[in-house]
Amino acid sequence: MSWKEEIKKESNELKIVNSLMKYYFNTRPADLVDMLFGEVYGNYGQQWEGYYRAGFQVFWGQLDNDNRQKLIDAALEKY
Repeated sequence: MSWKEEIKKESNELKIVNSLMKYYFNTRPADLVDMLFGEVYGNYGQQWEGYYRAGFQVFWGQLDNDNRQKLIDAALEKY
């Protein structure tokens, strides 16, 4: 199978990554923070929105495993 055919055949891992990227880039930062942490107090929400603006790698790196799974589950549910 050629690499082009392999890319067209979406694996489960590729589906997860695609859904996660779509969800991340198509969801407002405040909505992401709300979905992950619920109601936040003080500058906590702004801190996480700053991580969002710094890029996906920074945002993802700050999450614990439970919140990473929560983000993946929400992305797969939507996409």
